Amino acid sequence: MRRPAAVVVAAAAVWAAAACGSGGAGAAGAHPPVGATTAPPSSTTPATTVPATTTTTAYKPATTQPTPDGAAYQLISAWGDGSRAQAARIASPSAVGSLFAIPYPGSYLQFRGCSSDFSPASCIYRNVNADSIIDVYATRVPGGWYVSSVVVES
Repeated sequence: MRRPAAVVVAAAAVWAAAACGSGGAGAAGAHPPVGATTAPPSSTTPATTVPATTTTTAYKPATTQPTPDGAAYQLISAWGDGSRAQAARIASPSAVGSLFAIPYPGSYLQFRGCSSDFSPASCIYRNVNADSIIDVYATRVPGGWYVSSVVVES
């Protein structure tokens, strides 16, 4: 026996209303969709960690120079003399360490100038013997300039 299409559609509508209940999804007596689980969702949210508080101290040079090229020159001179102590007066510990990690090239070192008087200024030296560039970055502080970092590029 065949049922008319209108009766099948009406029966489907009645079944859907009964499955969802009159209050819509989640109403009392509603059945979950086929394939859905009724277990509560598991928590997959990672634990929140609070980063440790660190205190940083700004580097304060023992001495400064009135220009960026003056600060760079004082550091290069100390490097040429082999005096880490003198270099440490005008440059940060990391700048001194970077520069003293390579051998002083003597007369093969050429000064190429500084970028500007804007902080930080980049003063360029070329090691002709090793075909490398040494970028000496000078930073302005109250009272003058000091060397904040050194980057050796091969």
